[in-house]
Formats: sequence, structure tokens, C-alpha cells
Amino acid sequence: MEVTNDNHNEFARSLNAGVDAQLKVIKGERQAYNSDTEEGDTTVETLSLLMDDLSTEA
Repeated sequence: MEVTNDNHNEFARSLNAGVDAQLKVIKGERQAYNSDTEEGDTTVETLSLLMDDLSTEA
């Protein structure tokens, strides 16, 4: 899309809407995987330790 003086406002609104949608998706994913909670942090740490153990045994 070519941005001109005539359509720059529409382009900015479209870009802003896309960013807002992406932020909502990220927030939903973080909630779905419990990344925002202390429990989620523990789960990630535990998974990381398990992966390290698996890689040393291989």
C-alpha cells in the first residue's frame, strides 16, 4: 500500500488496529499458558530443568 497525504490517517488507524489485535492475542496466550502467574514461572523453570536433564542423557 502506498501511503500518501490523502490516506495516511486510514493507514495509521489500520496499523493501530493490527497492533491492538496482536496485543490481545499475546495476552490471551500468556493467560492460556499461565505465563503471567508465579505458578507459570515455576512451570517454565521446571520444564527448562527437565529439558536440560534430557539433553545431558542423550
